[in-house]
Amino acid sequence: MKSLPEIISACSPAFAMLFAILSVNLLPLRQDRRALRLLGCALLVLGVIALVLLIPEGRPWSVFAKLLYYYGVYLAIGFSLVVCCEGSAYEAAYVTVIGQLWQHLLYSLSSIVFTSLAMGGHAVDQHSPAVTLTVFFAYAAAYLAMYLLLPRFQQNRVSLAGNTGILIAGLILPIPLTLMNLLITSLTQEPLNLLYFRIYASLICLAAYFMLITVQRNEVARVEMARIRQASLLQKERYEFRKEAIERVNLRAHDLKKQLARMEAGALCDRKALEEIRRELNEYDELADTGSEALDIILTDAAVRCREAGIRLSYLVDGAALGFVDAIDLYAIFGNLLDNAITAAAAVKEEENRMVSLKMRQAGELLYFHLFNTYENAVQFDGAFPKTTKRDAEDHGFGMKSAGAALKKYGGEMLITVKDQVFNVNFMLKKR
Repeated sequence: MKSLPEIISACSPAFAMLFAILSVNLLPLRQDRRALRLLGCALLVLGVIALVLLIPEGRPWSVFAKLLYYYGVYLAIGFSLVVCCEGSAYEAAYVTVIGQLWQHLLYSLSSIVFTSLAMGGHAVDQHSPAVTLTVFFAYAAAYLAMYLLLPRFQQNRVSLAGNTGILIAGLILPIPLTLMNLLITSLTQEPLNLLYFRIYASLICLAAYFMLITVQRNEVARVEMARIRQASLLQKERYEFRKEAIERVNLRAHDLKKQLARMEAGALCDRKALEEIRRELNEYDELADTGSEALDIILTDAAVRCREAGIRLSYLVDGAALGFVDAIDLYAIFGNLLDNAITAAAAVKEEENRMVSLKMRQAGELLYFHLFNTYENAVQFDGAFPKTTKRDAEDHGFGMKSAGAALKKYGGEMLITVKDQVFNVNFMLKKR
């Protein structure tokens, strides 16, 4: 039968692993049957941790039994994240691997401290109450720091669904880490060798951690680019649809003008019909004429939307100077930016305060644009771009990024500022 200190010593790595993984948990808890899920998973993890009592000491297979024990604890915690948290098994594996690395790094660092003290002639009893409490509070502070700081470095949600590499890493990585730790403690007790091994283990943990962070960021960037491409395809469809609509409007206006001329030239004239035709023709006065067919379509559509929403729209743009920009890229830039501006201005309660303005100036080979609109609700930024206000944020908010990607194709840049309830977008294009 194991003594209480032996039980505590055997279980402490498992509890440390549990606290580490929970401290880096980047996934929100599920709300349905929350208490039942947490209770069931807690009992599962504690039950697996209790298996350490069945592992005898001094047997030839004890090392491998401990390896299976720690791996079982690790899997139990990972399974608990899948059950209790929102997200896929891939995301749970990512969080669990980071927790395992963090726990192993802290353990290696504490071993480096104790080994260094022993080599300097200041060996301490690691099982004394004072040292145990000191280590406990040091671990607790490190876990708390990880809990508070890690989400700040994770600007996007984990977003690793479908990444098989992360899932494989989550299943395999704990084995070499745990095996290395068990072999180090069983094969050598020479302080200098222990110090080298612990430093090596710490470097491995740090390298693996930064590798995982890089994989996550690359995955987020890949998903974001795929959504931007999808948004570009939708923009192309919208542009072609609106182009056809404007062409139909032009034909209708031409027919109405011919009909009006015939009626005015006739001896008999139905004045009511004339007024109806004039009223309908007045609506076609919103057709833009900038010298760029694509920009005319975008601005005409914007004018119609602004009229319907009670927004004052003004623009001063030389479309002919934009002849070097592809029509779809024009729509990606001006269509997206005007869409956002009109949506924000339409939400302003007082109609007289609803404004959208687009101005352009040219300096040599550079074209400068200033688009501003009034807004009412608070604006929050995610990096250089404002966060979307739509509920399904994961599927929206890519219009501004799509505009930024199109600008980069032409050596352009974008600067967004907000002041006094006015949203300003300044951007530049370089002729080529």
